[in-house]
Amino acid sequence: LLKYVEPDRIYGADPWQRSLDLCREHSVPGHLALCDYVPRELAFGRTNFDVVYAFSVFTHLSQPVATQVQRVLRERVNDNSLFAITIRPFEYWSEIDASLVPGIDLPSVERDHREHGFGFAPHSGVGETPFMEGDDPIYGETSMEVDWIRENWKEWRVIGSYCSTWDSLQQYVFLAPA
Repeated sequence: LLKYVEPDRIYGADPWQRSLDLCREHSVPGHLALCDYVPRELAFGRTNFDVVYAFSVFTHLSQPVATQVQRVLRERVNDNSLFAITIRPFEYWSEIDASLVPGIDLPSVERDHREHGFGFAPHSGVGETPFMEGDDPIYGETSMEVDWIRENWKEWRVIGSYCSTWDSLQQYVFLAPA
């Protein structure tokens, strides 16, 4: 982003303090803030954004958390903004390292994806990262279809998507406010 935007116009939020510490340790410029794992609002006050990207974020969120995050982001973008995310296709499940998700019920996750366009296998907690909010899993391994986004995220319209050229199990999705 530094090629296109001055550092004082770059903002980054993460729920994991260690990520922010690493950014500061390596002098990553911009405004960095800790956010909640299930955000109710976005950091940075009432700042609105023209471009938002979340790579390797929605590939790990449960359906309720993904829905909450996209709503919070929609509240903080301008009407002509671009929102870029990555998602994983159904084929991800045939390549997953099962050690990432001990006890995964792979047939159930694959069935959910085929039937609903969204598959999720929760992680169990590790270190300081909470993988549950109450009884609800919030973090794990996720796959979804672009059509699922179209049908469920009414705040956005899909304006494009394509598969990554370096990782066939990552798909880029570009959205604009609806």
